[in-house]
Amino acid sequence: MEPRRNPPGRRPRIERKPLHSRHFTSQRFGVSPHPWRTVVMMGLIVRALNSPQGFRTMNESRRRALQWITAAATVRLSNQSTAQSSVLAPTPRDTEGPFYPVDWTGEVDGDLISVGGKHYSQGTSLLLLGRVLGVNGLPIVGARVEIWQVDATGRYRHPNDDGERPLKRGFQGFGRVLTDPQGAYRFRTIKPIAYQSRPAHIHFRVAAKGYKELTTQMYFAGENKEGSSWGGFSKERDRLTVTTTPIRDEASAEAKLTATFDIVLATV
Repeated sequence: MEPRRNPPGRRPRIERKPLHSRHFTSQRFGVSPHPWRTVVMMGLIVRALNSPQGFRTMNESRRRALQWITAAATVRLSNQSTAQSSVLAPTPRDTEGPFYPVDWTGEVDGDLISVGGKHYSQGTSLLLLGRVLGVNGLPIVGARVEIWQVDATGRYRHPNDDGERPLKRGFQGFGRVLTDPQGAYRFRTIKPIAYQSRPAHIHFRVAAKGYKELTTQMYFAGENKEGSSWGGFSKERDRLTVTTTPIRDEASAEAKLTATFDIVLATV
């Protein structure tokens, strides 16, 4: 059959595709999930809008659609840039030390100052809070958080710590908890004291599936430097330092401290 011809003197009819055409819209005016495709799409749209011929031949609804897509693509690129810039740096590592607990049986929980129903009254009580996050800023649920530290006399609950000061009973010395759905953890302990050349600190070991295990230490502002002339880990030490805030227990009006130490784990 002979193809249909246009009557003499008439311009060729241009077939107009509906707005739902894949050439003008992607998932109801969405944009491509790939950044480079989004950039190409924006370039083509801007070229069409800036072309006097193309712009005049478009009807009003199509011009509005293209302008809407351009705005959506711009917002998407902005969001992608913001997400990339919000990546968190993993928490610095620190040495494990010689007194990692050897026996985790028995009463091991997040309350280090209550053992067998008895309260450890020495030292300054500390409520230690924090969250375990991924480098993307999202909480890590079910991460295992372990801490260990000295008691009010500067002794670890470890068979190899034969320090001069006597070991006081009633202090648990180490604890272990799992993070909740918000990635949060909580310990009730005491503020450790400095001993020998070491400033006051609490040891941490954190592990979660899909993330690199972290061993580090937490220090306290104003007393986070070594007593010797050794000055290593200066920048990392600052990131591992917390500020304590006095709080008051409503029941006993006993002065306490609280501190927050957030931890960021690197992915495997």
